[in-house]
Amino acid sequence: MSEFNRGHVRARSIKIIEGFAGEVHKIIQKRPNSTLSELSDKLDSGISKIKAAIELLREKGVLVEVTDDTVGLQKTLPVASEWEPINVDKFTGKRIKWGVIADTHLCSKYCRLDVLNALFDIYEQDGIKEVFVLGNMIDGEFPHNKHDLLTAPGLESQTRYFIENWPKRSSITTKFLTGDDHEGWYVQSVGVDVGRYIEDSAKQIGRTDLRYIGHMEYNMELKAKNESTFVRMIHAGGGSSYATSYTSQKYVESLQGGEKPAVVLVGHFHKFEYGYPREVHVVQVGAVQDQTPWMRKKRIQTNVGGTTISFELDRDGILHRFMPEFHPFYDRAFYKGTTWKYHWK
Repeated sequence: MSEFNRGHVRARSIKIIEGFAGEVHKIIQKRPNSTLSELSDKLDSGISKIKAAIELLREKGVLVEVTDDTVGLQKTLPVASEWEPINVDKFTGKRIKWGVIADTHLCSKYCRLDVLNALFDIYEQDGIKEVFVLGNMIDGEFPHNKHDLLTAPGLESQTRYFIENWPKRSSITTKFLTGDDHEGWYVQSVGVDVGRYIEDSAKQIGRTDLRYIGHMEYNMELKAKNESTFVRMIHAGGGSSYATSYTSQKYVESLQGGEKPAVVLVGHFHKFEYGYPREVHVVQVGAVQDQTPWMRKKRIQTNVGGTTISFELDRDGILHRFMPEFHPFYDRAFYKGTTWKYHWK
């Protein structure tokens, strides 16, 4: 027999509970809008017992409604309308602000020293004390980039150029990661911790503002009064995807349970992008290198610029007012001539 009758599902009785309450439910389904007196006569029972059965049915989720003396079934569920007010006074705390850049590629003729110095001017003006660099500070050596280098071959030569040309501001400390490519090529070829080598070489000539924080990945704990959280900074790997957000999004989606940081800051792809997969703030921070011939061949765009990251950390280690600000720059010709007066310090 068809379950459909003129487009409607034919009603069937459903047994929710056994015993006397079940019998009450059965009658209500078959004969809606029965009165309490009719149910009492039908079941040969007192009205108080009928009412007790109705309460038991309600406890089991049966939508019994009693209007005056009539008993029926409610056929729709009310939309939940109750809500708890949120105390936004708790959305405040310690204000944290960093400069974050990546992929500067010093020693390459495509490195934008003008942009790098401009970014440090911006950070200094904004009162920023720490600038994080997410890898590829120097260009390294590989067959496809040797004709683009401004220095003589070798790690020593590139390190000297880096220290001499990296911006120095009295109020700013630079903290840098190394990647497994570019400067990482020296790790593979000569077996040296490039980041430690650069920091030690800088100290020898009195530059204590350059600090090495790790290879490929660095986790920074943010301690609050009651709880703590952490920010992960990475120099990623692999090629660029068709969608700018895809690689960083898949990175967060791949993280093992219990390992999610509050923020992931990403270098390597020469892109700026902000996303929020799995409730994680993910920022690709741009690059300080123009598009190279190799990048054009691979059809890889570059977003030249750097990023300011700011947020508030409340007493429970929760981030609020998270704000990535990208500082975009354009090709060198844009800043030449009489229409543009900027010159770095």
